[in-house]
Amino acid sequence: MLNALGAKGPGYRIPSDYRARQVTLLFGFLALASVLWHQQAPLAHWVLPVLFCLGWPYLARELAEQALSPKAAQRRNVLVDLFMGGVMVAIMRFDMLPSMLAILLGGLNAWRHGGWQLAARGLLLQGSGVLLSVLSYGFMWSPHSSLLTILLCAPLIMLHPLLIGRSLDKVVARLRRQRREHERRLRHDPESGLFVRRYWESRAQSALSRCRQGDAASLICLAFDPVAGSGEDVALQPRDMLFPALGECLQRVLREGDIVGRLDDSTVGVVLPGASQAQARLAVLRIRQAVQDTPQLQALGVTLCFGVAGYRIEWLALADWVRQASQALFRARQVGRDCMAVAGETAVESVGRAADLEALHARQPQLMEKLFEGLEQSGCGLGLFDPDDRLVLSNALFREWFSVQADTKTFADMMRYCFHHECGPALGSTQDIDAWLQVVDHMRRSEFCRHFMVDMVDGGCLSALETSFGDGWVLLVLNRADVTESRDA
Repeated sequence: MLNALGAKGPGYRIPSDYRARQVTLLFGFLALASVLWHQQAPLAHWVLPVLFCLGWPYLARELAEQALSPKAAQRRNVLVDLFMGGVMVAIMRFDMLPSMLAILLGGLNAWRHGGWQLAARGLLLQGSGVLLSVLSYGFMWSPHSSLLTILLCAPLIMLHPLLIGRSLDKVVARLRRQRREHERRLRHDPESGLFVRRYWESRAQSALSRCRQGDAASLICLAFDPVAGSGEDVALQPRDMLFPALGECLQRVLREGDIVGRLDDSTVGVVLPGASQAQARLAVLRIRQAVQDTPQLQALGVTLCFGVAGYRIEWLALADWVRQASQALFRARQVGRDCMAVAGETAVESVGRAADLEALHARQPQLMEKLFEGLEQSGCGLGLFDPDDRLVLSNALFREWFSVQADTKTFADMMRYCFHHECGPALGSTQDIDAWLQVVDHMRRSEFCRHFMVDMVDGGCLSALETSFGDGWVLLVLNRADVTESRDA
């Protein structure tokens, strides 16, 4: 019941307030005791300070834990602190330093918990406490503080501001978290986790500005084709079921710097900074493969159509760029499911080839063996890696050129073996194989397709093509001598 009414709310932490009150009153009691000892106060003057300073923190905690409104209980406890601080002032015979600390620190604590209104109420209660104490113990005036009292007040003078500062730091950190969460909600669609259209357009406009300075970029508009079903179910699927799964899939498969936003109930826009139109085609294939490999989307029978538009200098505004990609998407949807159209091209090509390949493998079980025979005869090496960079598939030439051992599991294992045994690819002048692997991994993840030359330790040279997709990446290598010979022929 207490939890339902907010007794453990996120804005209130009982243990933290309890510890601060306990430490403050403990040091305060030491200073107060030095005053009473110096003034040779009677035993009756010791009873209330001992009970308050040593027992009140525990009682305040119990009252706060049992209260239906924790914040109200917290403010009530602060008012009790202020009232008893006034009582202590009169008991100490208005000793200057500890009395000023009791009034000042109590007022700061009240201001922190309730602003000027609580501080004003606390000041009145402090005056009431002083008056009640004078009526009970009599008026005694001894404002001079002893050296011992000054020394015992010093820890309290330094400690209390630190406790307040620590509390304020927690408040500021909580406000920052709330602000970040608020900004995230303003920028991200709550259903899919993608950017909302307004924020997506602002990010896309920034990418367009960079394109005018010479950078490359491409825009992909993708939309759901009609899925299996009819009537109201089809209309509800994109909003209620498909977008959350598609949003997670896109965030997983695309690069960190890609700008992905939900444009309407069935369309997503993807800006690929630094990507040419040809690289955008590869991104489409990568997205389509990832969708096919997502069980939830497969169970819903999801198919997608894509419209691709690489940036052109004649497109002056973002609306022109989006319109070209949308028109390409419309042409793709007119042809059928799993199709892609490119702005400026009349042809519409299919991107749903993964299912066709699976059917082909089912009809021809020895297809992989024939494929490897063809690779061997053409002098090509092939290595297939999963998303964790584990070597899944390779032919004999690839294993020979990269010195793949029986216990090799990952790309890193393969390259470390070549580095330590001075075989396979020449890694240049690097002395840190781990740093080299990090650079190569960054290059692979920043580009969908890379073509580069690989110098070998034995003096040879390989031409390599590296392509990334939803479930990993593939490395295709060809001996440069073979390329030269084929050109001469």
